[in-house]
Amino acid sequence: MFPVKDFLRNSLFKSLISDSSNKISCMKNLLRFTSNGSDSSSVNNSLTTYKKESKVVTDKTFEHATRSPYKTPGPRRYGHHIEYYTNGVLPRHERPVRSLPPYRPKDNWATKPALFGQNDYIDILGDGTVHPADLLTGPRWLIAFKANERDRMLRKMEWEGPRLKLMYPSEYNRIEKRIRYLTKIYNFKRARRWVD
Repeated sequence: MFPVKDFLRNSLFKSLISDSSNKISCMKNLLRFTSNGSDSSSVNNSLTTYKKESKVVTDKTFEHATRSPYKTPGPRRYGHHIEYYTNGVLPRHERPVRSLPPYRPKDNWATKPALFGQNDYIDILGDGTVHPADLLTGPRWLIAFKANERDRMLRKMEWEGPRLKLMYPSEYNRIEKRIRYLTKIYNFKRARRWVD
């Protein structure tokens, strides 16, 4: 078989290819040199051409394109290792599979729940004339009193203000300052509430 490269370098081929009318004869000569002599019928019936692969040139695939100043993204999820098992059903251990016990409705009239708390109401305090507030221990001004922090401090100052001012002036000043602050806060919130 005749090498194609030697035929392309031949001066005869160059002179034939220069003339546009001799292109068909040039292809026949090329086929005659490249094919076997015994298979002459295939030369006349089929014509094989070789085309150079054409690349689609874009802005990014251009050989001399300017590189982007930004970092090119690498492969996605590179270095990610899956820590969990992904090969199907997990193997079971030798322990048997335990199921839930059968449902049994609760009997609310059994002995224990039916008699629960039957001895709780026993008059250990007497005949009921004593109020629970009378049994509380603590400061006299705080017993049976319920209010917010400001009113509680005002009541404390009514009861113990002179004693605190004489014996604990720092505590007295702290409570007075707290009362002024809470008065401002409560009045501010009350004013906003009236606006609404």
